[in-house]
Amino acid sequence: MIKFTEHKCIRCGYELYKTEFVNRSQEKYGFILCPDCQTFFEKNQITPEARQLYQALRERNVPVDLEVFDGFKTIDMVVKPLKLNIEVDGMHHAADSKQALADLKRAMYSYKKGYTTIHIPNCLIHERLDETADSLVEILFSRRDAFQEKKGQDVQLAQLKRLVDYLLFRLDILFSVDWEYSKDMFGQVLPETGHTFYSYPEGANWQNRDDLMQAIQQLRDYLNEQSNNK
Repeated sequence: MIKFTEHKCIRCGYELYKTEFVNRSQEKYGFILCPDCQTFFEKNQITPEARQLYQALRERNVPVDLEVFDGFKTIDMVVKPLKLNIEVDGMHHAADSKQALADLKRAMYSYKKGYTTIHIPNCLIHERLDETADSLVEILFSRRDAFQEKKGQDVQLAQLKRLVDYLLFRLDILFSVDWEYSKDMFGQVLPETGHTFYSYPEGANWQNRDDLMQAIQQLRDYLNEQSNNK
């Protein structure tokens, strides 16, 4: 059996072993699909324009999925890692006000879930497919950079929150738990030394002050570091 390792399904990456599968798929769709993915295309009645754009994006290594149901509607294509929906539309989407309003509501539903929706008219697929695909890739690069920047900001915020939480925890220990203990010690004479609470060198349980001062210093160092990095 000859294994055609260069022949992989464009959708799932499955390696095809039989040339008839490859030839049949290329003749029918213009690109290689395994039998299961051919069934998927036929079942979902994916338009020729959506097929062409899908192929162009996959050739550009875009991790795009077809026919994704998001709980409200089925979307033509979705780049899940970057939360981008791509809808390939016929002329009626722009000419019919009822359809246009439905599209707007669909986009709003996606937006509330953090997804942006881009509508690509069929005419761009027919006349400027490569330019359209390249423009979408540029959008995805920009979106990826924005996501990475936000991720870095989220990490910084999480670190700041951890330091502030630790400081507040130490303040609570010092001024609630220790304070309640200290109040009970006021005026009491410690039998082993004869000292009262006020004169006792170690106080009551105030050694937690060192932990509080450490927490304050850690927060101060972090803020100084962030300021110097700007």
